[in-house]
Amino acid sequence: MKDLKANPATTLPLDTIGTIAITEIPVEQKKNAKQLAQEILAANKHLQSVYEKRGAMHGEYRVWKLRHLAGKKSTKTTYRESDCFFELDVARVYFSPRLAFERSRIAAQVETGEKVLALFAGVGPFPIIIAKKLKTQQKTADIIANELNPVAVKYMQQNIALNKVSEIVVVNKGDAKKLLKQKKKWADRVITPLPHTAYKFLPQIIDATAVGGIVHLYGFGSHRNEKTKKKTNPFRVLEKKIKTECRKKKRKCKIIFKRVVRPYSPFSVQVVIDFAVK
Repeated sequence: MKDLKANPATTLPLDTIGTIAITEIPVEQKKNAKQLAQEILAANKHLQSVYEKRGAMHGEYRVWKLRHLAGKKSTKTTYRESDCFFELDVARVYFSPRLAFERSRIAAQVETGEKVLALFAGVGPFPIIIAKKLKTQQKTADIIANELNPVAVKYMQQNIALNKVSEIVVVNKGDAKKLLKQKKKWADRVITPLPHTAYKFLPQIIDATAVGGIVHLYGFGSHRNEKTKKKTNPFRVLEKKIKTECRKKKRKCKIIFKRVVRPYSPFSVQVVIDFAVK
């Protein structure tokens, strides 16, 4: 993700995906939204379009509702990360450039011969970046990339071909729970970048994880009490869910890593917890 130069007079949050910038316009600046978007384009010559997020993600596939503000009126783009290319439509699939570090972090951990379940895979950034890194090192793995959104599945298939990793990544279209039930103790690694609801899949994820396997679980946590404003442990609730579900499944687990991925709201953050299942 390239750094964006916003107008110094504004503090607009900006995400850049390929040639598209997506921003949020505060209420007090709504009347100047299109002018601000033009200033963003003028300051960032690699951009072709600016869109505004209109509310929270919506629908079964959790996509953004966008309003065109400036530039080319197209939501299709090509994004580059870790020497991989991803074609996508930002209005029809979920994609976050803010998970670039996480994708690189996990790709560095995957060893040759691993069996990997990449759930909620979207247009394929996690599985493809992992596969490309392995292929560059002349290593291999068995990666199953699961996605429910048919539009995202189509783009993921294109991106697998584009990045020449079809011998490593297999696409699975449909409900993640159905796939997990078919893969009892199969996975050496499970990746779950769906922070809003991934914890709901924990029983099936634990069942699908091999002895000694690792789960990368994403979620949200409160880092500050709304009433007292005091700092709180953002990992506490998710960590408790992990331990509770493992206990129910009569599997031992060990928390091996945790970090705050990004800010989410004034009182919450997105987090990731890596845990090993025995």
